[in-house]
This record gives sequence, C-alpha cells and structure tokens, in this order.
Amino acid sequence: MLTQEQAHEIFDKVRKHSTADETELLIAGGRQALTRFANNTIHQNVAEENYVVSVRTVFGGRTARATTNKFDDENLRRAVEARRYSLDTATRSMGLALADLRVPRPDIDAEPADLAAHARVGELPTGLLDTVDDRSFHVLVARLGAEAVSTGIAFDRDGDCGIYNVGTLAHARRRGIGTALTAVLAHDAAARGCKTASLQATAMAERAYAAVGFRDLGRILEYV
Repeated sequence: MLTQEQAHEIFDKVRKHSTADETELLIAGGRQALTRFANNTIHQNVAEENYVVSVRTVFGGRTARATTNKFDDENLRRAVEARRYSLDTATRSMGLALADLRVPRPDIDAEPADLAAHARVGELPTGLLDTVDDRSFHVLVARLGAEAVSTGIAFDRDGDCGIYNVGTLAHARRRGIGTALTAVLAHDAAARGCKTASLQATAMAERAYAAVGFRDLGRILEYV
C-alpha cells in the first residue's frame, strides 16, 4: 500500500522537474484481488497493486496533462515534460496616446521606402516579405551619411498605429537613431489621423521607446 510519506516523495520529485506556473499531482490506485470458483473449488486467485500518477501543469494559462505508472525519477521527469509549454519570448507591450506626444519631430535623414528595402536594412531572411502588400504598410529607412542604417514599419488599424521591426545596424547603434525613427513614425501616425500607437518592446529597446513617450502596458509571454 502506498503510504503518505511515499506520496510526498513522488510529489517532491515531480516538483523538482517542473518549471510550470502551477503543478498538480493526482495519485490513484490501490490493491485489487480476484478469486474465481468452479465446482466449489478455487481455480484462480490473483492480487495486483497498481498506482497511476497524473501530472497537470499550467504555463501562461494553458493546461497540459500526462500520466505514468512508473515512479522512478526519469519517468516522472518525462511525465512532467511530456506536454509542457516552455517560455520562448518575453516582450513588453507599450502604448502611446498620440495627443500626448511631446517629443518634437526629430530632424533625421529618414525617407519612405518599400518592404524590400526594409528587409535589406533590417537584415531579414531573403524572401520573407516578398508576398506582403507594400500598400498596407508605412515604411521608413534612416540614413547615416550615405548608408541606410535603420528602418521601421507602421500599420494602421481602427485608429491605432502598430509600430514594428524598428532596428538599427550594429555599427550605428547608441546614436539615438532608432529612437528618433520611432518618434518620426509616431508623428506620421498622428498626421494620418491615428489616435494611439502601440508596439512590443524587447528589454533592450524598452528605454528607447519610453523616451518617445510609450508607456508600459504589461508583459507578453510567448510559449512554445
């Protein structure tokens, strides 16, 4: 018979292997016996003791469950990891009411471009944007001297301007070009009649966007 102490030991093993937001362990089973008679004679007498562990994990509000009847460390680890979701990316959702935009429009060498230019400057995989309609986006490319070094795109929807893929080539960073380009995209959005602007920021870019006036709206966690 499985004791309470043994059940605690199983849970400790499961908890050791789990990185989930929540972990639930259910243990079911017990001892079963069967005796069969024929002509007033016992001709079969068997007994079995079996337990099953069911592990439920929660990652970012998504639930997964796996079961096993093997309680060794390796099989419990596999049960915990069998259907788990692991955190892939964490970004910051940020927003700006364009009526509150207080940063003057920067005087930088930025010009409209197409998605092909955006892909080249942003060093995106070849062909990634080939089938995307350029007319749906507002693309800017910024230059440092004669070289295109920074780019970003905007997409308007229901009064909000989504700003995406703002990036600067490595050798041109830490000059404020990406921040300035973001501000230009925001000013252009206001001129088109947008009321708000929104974006997702990596940890490296949060301060740059905050300098334009974007505020923290919360974290976005992406699980795979």
